[in-house]
Amino acid sequence: LIHLDQLRLITPRWLNFSLGLRSNDDAEAVMQGWVQEMWGYSIAAASIGIRHRIVHDFQVEYGSLNRDVPDDFYDKAYIFHYTYGIEYTLNGRPQGVHQIGEWSLDKRHYGADHPPRGL
Repeated sequence: LIHLDQLRLITPRWLNFSLGLRSNDDAEAVMQGWVQEMWGYSIAAASIGIRHRIVHDFQVEYGSLNRDVPDDFYDKAYIFHYTYGIEYTLNGRPQGVHQIGEWSLDKRHYGADHPPRGL
């Protein structure tokens, strides 16, 4: 979460740092484009003195749960962040790595359009 005034202040620097990382062959060799944008934000925030407060359990990422959802999940996490697809067989078993499951939740399936209504 960020105040609108801070967002207005950081946006030009964020863009410039992100583009700088994208055009740097060394940076491109060690980090993917979307990670460069996160680094661009972090560098821009530090350059203007924006401080961040870390709130543990603010979000949960499915990959960090080792496929086991803790009993208190709904009491602790405010945001469900999914970086990678969630893939299952119809039996409820996790699908293999890099395989689309019979039950699938993956934002990459909708790269050119929004998900259908009623999904």
